[in-house]
Amino acid sequence: MKRLHSNGNTIGFHPDSKVGKLKNLQVHGSNDVFKTLLVLLLFGLFFLQCQNYKNLTSADRNVNYGKSGVECDADIVPGWFRYQGEAGTQMATTCPPNWSCNSGANGWMKGELPSVADGRVTRMACFQFNNQCCFYFKYIQVRNCGEYYVYYLNGTPDNKCYVRYCGSD
Repeated sequence: MKRLHSNGNTIGFHPDSKVGKLKNLQVHGSNDVFKTLLVLLLFGLFFLQCQNYKNLTSADRNVNYGKSGVECDADIVPGWFRYQGEAGTQMATTCPPNWSCNSGANGWMKGELPSVADGRVTRMACFQFNNQCCFYFKYIQVRNCGEYYVYYLNGTPDNKCYVRYCGSD
C-alpha cells in the first residue's frame, strides 16, 4: 500500500486496487476534517476532466457525413474534448470508410470504451488511410463521465494535416 503521512494520518490505495480508483481509497487517522477534505480533493481531481472540456459539434466530423474534404486536427489545442450534437456522442470505435468525416485520414478509437470505475485510460486512436484501418496512430486518454465520454487529444500523428478525429452516434 502506498502511504502518505500528514499530521499522524495515513492515506493510501489498497494493494489490490488499480491506481486511480477512488472506491478503494483508505484513510486512517483520527482527524475527520482532514479525511473529509482529502476525499473531497481527490474526488474533485478525479472528475476534473468531466467538467473542463471543449465541445466537438460539427456535422462534418461525424463518420456518416460522407463527403470528402481536407479538414485537419493537426493544430488542435491539447486538452479534453467531448463529442456532442451533429458530430455524434463519442469518438468512432470502428474503422470508418474512406473520406467519411470530411478528411483524408479518419480517426477512430481502437479498444473498448472505459467504464466509470476504470477512471482515465489510455487507448490508441487509429487513422484509416489508403484502405488501412490503422495507417497512422496516436495514443489518447479517455474517461467515462457517466452519461458521456471525454477524450484528451494532443494533435495528430507527426502533426499531419488531412488527419481528423471522427465522431459517431
